[in-house]
Amino acid sequence: MRASPRPAGRRASTVERVARDRGEAGGEAEEMRWDALFADLEAQWEAGAAEERDREIAEAVRAERATVPFADRLRAQRGERVSMIVAGAGSMVVDVDTVGEDWLAGAEGHVGVLVPLEAVLAVDGLPRRAQEETSPTRRRLRMTSALRALGRDRAVVSLLSAQADVLATGLLAAVGRDHVDVARTRPGETPRAREGHGLRTVPLSAITLVRSEDGPVM
Repeated sequence: MRASPRPAGRRASTVERVARDRGEAGGEAEEMRWDALFADLEAQWEAGAAEERDREIAEAVRAERATVPFADRLRAQRGERVSMIVAGAGSMVVDVDTVGEDWLAGAEGHVGVLVPLEAVLAVDGLPRRAQEETSPTRRRLRMTSALRALGRDRAVVSLLSAQADVLATGLLAAVGRDHVDVARTRPGETPRAREGHGLRTVPLSAITLVRSEDGPVM
């Protein structure tokens, strides 16, 4: 026999209600799964983008540091006490005063010192910060300029070599392009720019340290 059709207006059976509820629940669960998937993808993308930014920043910092000269890092220590090793002089603690293109001037205790940067073998605890020389005039001053200032002030200086030899002690009688003439003096002798055998010529390439008992160099 044929089943009688469900009368119009009859309430849904329990089986029908359960099927309908399951369908709605399944749709909500599917929507939640998609939301979780997109949230996870978004989190991964943001993490990857942050890592990429960090890598770009680190690379930019490395590139910038690669262009920083040694003199600029030392110049940032003006007014500070710096521990360094200098060829022929060994370990020194220098109060940094002025840093030029290829030289450093300051004081070791009460003694003024002038150091060619190429003679600096090591510096302890040098911070990474740097300071460029903003003065065009100062940028052009090389070690010969500092030596001429000592000669003008008639300062008695001692020139040391990489072998720790005292190359000459006396007045800087003349400063050439790549050498100096020193009017040698002896203890108790009045310094004067003597000629002939009293003069000693020293190539700048042989000098690793200039000491001035008259105080700071610059």
